[in-house]
Amino acid sequence: MGEKPSPEIRYAIESAINWYKTNQLTGIRWERKNGENAVVKDKDAPPIWARFYEISSMKPIFLGRDSVIRYDVSEIEAERRNGYAWYVTEPNELLNKDYPKWKLSVEGK
Repeated sequence: MGEKPSPEIRYAIESAINWYKTNQLTGIRWERKNGENAVVKDKDAPPIWARFYEISSMKPIFLGRDSVIRYDVSEIEAERRNGYAWYVTEPNELLNKDYPKWKLSVEGK
């Protein structure tokens, strides 16, 4: 795979992975039904992440056209709630596939 990453790069990557693991949301999924997006409770859902977090608390935040921070996506207007991917699942591929492959390559095992 080429050169071994520096300690600083390894630290940055491990810190990012730790952030994803610490801030994953479980027990819910982001579902679209009849043109409406909503958070649905589902204990078997894979982890998801909000697109935006409040830095001081790491709570997911949502903003409508009024630019007022809200902590529940259902509190923003439908046009904004349904027109944007407020939650994502892509980090699952990073955590479960890409990171382990990278880790193996840098540790040479």
